Order: sequence, then C-alpha cells, then structure tokens
Amino acid sequence: MVANGKRCFHAWTRISGEAKARTLAEGLENIQPPPLGTEIMVLQEMSDRWEVGAYFSASPDPAGLSLLSTCMDAEEFQLIEIRDVDWVGKYRSATKPVLAGRFTIRGNSEYIDSHSAERNSIVIDSSMAFGTGRHGSTKGCICALESLAHRGFEPKKVADIGCGSGILSISAAKIWPSSKIVASDLDPNSVEVAKSNLKYNRVERRVSVFECAGMNHDTHLLASPYDLLLANILLEPLLSIVPRASELLAFDARAVLSGIAANESSRLREACDSEGLAQTDEIDFEGWITLVFRKRVSG
Repeated sequence: MVANGKRCFHAWTRISGEAKARTLAEGLENIQPPPLGTEIMVLQEMSDRWEVGAYFSASPDPAGLSLLSTCMDAEEFQLIEIRDVDWVGKYRSATKPVLAGRFTIRGNSEYIDSHSAERNSIVIDSSMAFGTGRHGSTKGCICALESLAHRGFEPKKVADIGCGSGILSISAAKIWPSSKIVASDLDPNSVEVAKSNLKYNRVERRVSVFECAGMNHDTHLLASPYDLLLANILLEPLLSIVPRASELLAFDARAVLSGIAANESSRLREACDSEGLAQTDEIDFEGWITLVFRKRVSG
C-alpha cells in the first residue's frame, strides 16, 4: 500500500451488515484527499460485523469521515498515522511461527510437509478464514484446552462451533488423539479452508466439517452428547447457542467460549448459569476473555 520510508494515514470503522459495509467503502472513495486504497473485512461470520477502512497520503477530512459514519450508522472513525513502515519486514513478522500453549503454529505452505504431522505443530492456511493463532481469543482457547488436559480431562466427543480455519478442532485432535470432533461454520469458504487445514495436519479422519449456523444441523444432534464444546465467536452468537449447547452437552461436560471483551463476560456468564453451566476458569489474553464452563450434574 505504501512504500518503505513513506508515511500514510489509516482510517477505519465498524458497521453491521455486508451491504452497508460495501456502501460505506464506496463512500470512502469520495473523502478528500482521495484514498490510496480501501479495505473491507468481516470480523467474524456469525456476527455479521464488518471493518471498513482506507489509507490516505495525507490526513483525511475529519468532517467528511464523521458525516459518512453518521449517515451509515457506523461507529466513529478511528484514525492513526503510520510512519516509516517496513512492509516487507512487517509481512515477514506476521508470518513467523506463533506459540500458543504447547503448539507452534505456522502459517506458510512451505511448512506443510515438514511439520504437519508433528503432534505439537499446527500448519494453518491463514489467508481466508478466522483463526491463525495470532489472535488473543484463539490463544486463550488453546491455553484453556491445555489446562483441561493437564487436569486429566479427556473428552471423547467434541463440537467446534464457528470453526473458521479449524484451528481449535486441530488443537483438540492433537491434544486428545482418541477424540471425535464435529466442526461447523456458516461460511462455506471457511468450511473449505478448514477441510484443507485438517488434511495439512493429518487429522481429517477424526473431524467432520460442515456448513451450518449455530447448532441446528442434524449432525449436531446425531453426534451428541458432547464432552467438550468449543466456540470462539462473538458475544451475540455465543448467547444464541447457549441453550442448544446445554441440551447437547453431556453431564459434567466442559464448554470453552471466547471472542468477548472483559465488559461482556458477565452477560455470557449469566446466560450460561441460567442453562446449568457453571464457570470454572477465566483466561484474559491480550484483552480477549476466554471462559470455561462445566455442565452441572443433575440432582
């Protein structure tokens, strides 16, 4: 976007709905000075929240940004100045292996043959789906899985809801080699990426991946009850699946839920408690909260 040694300005906001996000991106083209380029990305499929931004060679018109966000019912634009960015170095840094719990997570295809079969190594195609191992919520979930394993927890049936790249399913499959896992995502592209990543990591025979919003697929019912539920999504979709998840969890099962900020954790905790899920652990990783719950034994 910008050559080394140059500076630019990055403005971005968040908005609900893909159609509105694309209209907002088009509106950014009319801001002065004209943007060097615009970007649009979904924050997480099940929430339909989008981030829209643009890069400028000089500070963009604040009044224009404010008017645009107000008219589109978007969040207020954030603006930062970027100076002397070594974009080649930035890319290399972004593709370096990441440590998460016991795992070294690699995002380059060159590692597929040499590391994919290793129990403590994960290879992820990070280009098209959420879940590269670099996000605080993903790291928190993996640490939660490690903690459960250290305590002797051994799930036989696992459900991964909103699986994205499949990284949590892969982690669970490598931590618990005897487990059977069902993974789902409402985005068909994510489902295909997850299937590829499962093959890269040689766990595809133990993980079934399919397209579905929430937990309403026939496979979710047929494969239940689950000993472990994984869901690294955002607050509203988490709240929407809690009642169904509680129905499909075995007694004394665990649920690892993430993708929320600290000020949202109380709402998720209350929703889970009302469905018979008691919190047993909380992990704060880079400002993202991962909560672990246990389904109460009846009686």
